[in-house]
Amino acid sequence: NDQIRRDYLDRKGFEKLMTMQAPDKDTEEKVRNYYVALLISASKTDKVVSYYDGLLSRDPKNTLLMGQLAEIYAKKGDFDNSLKYYQKRVVVEPGNKEYWYTIGVLCWDRVHNFRSSLSVEDNLQTIDIGVNALEKAIALDKEYFDGFVYINLIYREEALVLSSSGKAVEAGEAFDKAEGYKKIAEVLGKKRLAAAAAKKGA
Repeated sequence: NDQIRRDYLDRKGFEKLMTMQAPDKDTEEKVRNYYVALLISASKTDKVVSYYDGLLSRDPKNTLLMGQLAEIYAKKGDFDNSLKYYQKRVVVEPGNKEYWYTIGVLCWDRVHNFRSSLSVEDNLQTIDIGVNALEKAIALDKEYFDGFVYINLIYREEALVLSSSGKAVEAGEAFDKAEGYKKIAEVLGKKRLAAAAAKKGA
């Protein structure tokens, strides 16, 4: 139909445009994002992945591209490749707490949503990667509220996995760790609310 024809022509036009040199970085990013949005709307995810791979081969330390590619893989349900590109990001910027935090959230999401379909070994391995990443995030910022929330959540997942596999003692230890991090998150949450209220009243 007409809409499909227009989308095809838009993509073809943008593919030609992508071979040209953009006048500045902002324009380059806007054009790139629009092109990617066109491809995604047309369910051309594999083409998006190939496109980003090509960009990264020319700019291998671009953490923005790594994050975008990791997000695309995550939306596809490809945990391994998503993790791979998020991990590439922390190699380039190991001092970025949000990069470590994102790995932790990715791992929590996998276990939380697919725990019953994964083996105990897969669950625990994913949890271990997530815990290590979140520990690095909160080591970089001792008041990282979101980091403490998710390390609490991922330890709760570990407790469930261990409990279901008959390891009651280890499950109890994981639950206690979760509770400890939960208490820290609650304290930090109250501090955030107090700071926001003080700012509003100033």
